[in-house]
Amino acid sequence: MDATHAVDLVVVRQADGALASTAFHARLAPEARLRNGAARLYQRASSWFRSGDGSFSDDGDDDDDAAADDGAARVYVNGSRVPCAARVDAAGRCVFANKGDRPAPDELERWALRPGRNDLRVAAAGRGEARCRCYAWDAADRVVVCDVDGTITQSDVRGFVDSTLAAAPTHCHAGVCAFFAAALDAPKRRLLYLTARPAALAAATRAFLDRLDQGGARLPDAPLLTNPAGVGSALYAEVVARRPDVFKTAALSDVLDAFKTTAPLAAGFGNRPTDARSYALAGVPGAANFSIDTAGIATALRGEP
Repeated sequence: MDATHAVDLVVVRQADGALASTAFHARLAPEARLRNGAARLYQRASSWFRSGDGSFSDDGDDDDDAAADDGAARVYVNGSRVPCAARVDAAGRCVFANKGDRPAPDELERWALRPGRNDLRVAAAGRGEARCRCYAWDAADRVVVCDVDGTITQSDVRGFVDSTLAAAPTHCHAGVCAFFAAALDAPKRRLLYLTARPAALAAATRAFLDRLDQGGARLPDAPLLTNPAGVGSALYAEVVARRPDVFKTAALSDVLDAFKTTAPLAAGFGNRPTDARSYALAGVPGAANFSIDTAGIATALRGEP
């Protein structure tokens, strides 16, 4: 899992010409004082034991690191730095103006996004960097939503392991690459990958989707939305609470807000009732709300909210 990571971004040119985006969830390294807090605690405890008189010796702090770390974030689109009033907070989260979670419309205009995929990188002095992708869409586009585990892969658990650890993943539904390529063979169709995997696995999941090859057929290049919560919270929602639909419903609501049009979601593909529920709540028509079983057969579900 990656300590620094970022979730893909969708930017939509709305009907009135304005730009709007989904939330930009990026996590860099925390401040030096937090990174080194545990080490300093151990160091001071060791000095206490060594002193024998109950006093502490101070071997210095991280003033130099703190001075170099001003928290200012630098954003690069397709290799060029772009205007962006963002900072990285003490915990490493990228925060925009007024403590927001996305760039302002006027900033997006100055990013000079090209249609479709744009490569995005955010960095800060002393805090590392994170990479993701930014997809520029249009308000007239229609989106096909696709789950990953159990939908592209043949099952949830084994599919997860195979897709993140295998150099050449094999535990995937036969013909899934050609199927989704054909699903986009219509004007203004866009694909959106949506998974409850934690954002720390975003890069590994993108790499899996990029490298999956079935006899020369590849999956369409598309944004991947993952759960921005920490690994523990994401796993709790998925494994213990069994409510990954809470995150997925919120993520699709964010996509709808970026479009600000009615019914931008054309279809949804998942493998669980919770997927169908999320898609239904986001406005996917019942006849286009599909569940894919372990044999790779898609069945339309109503997905009652």
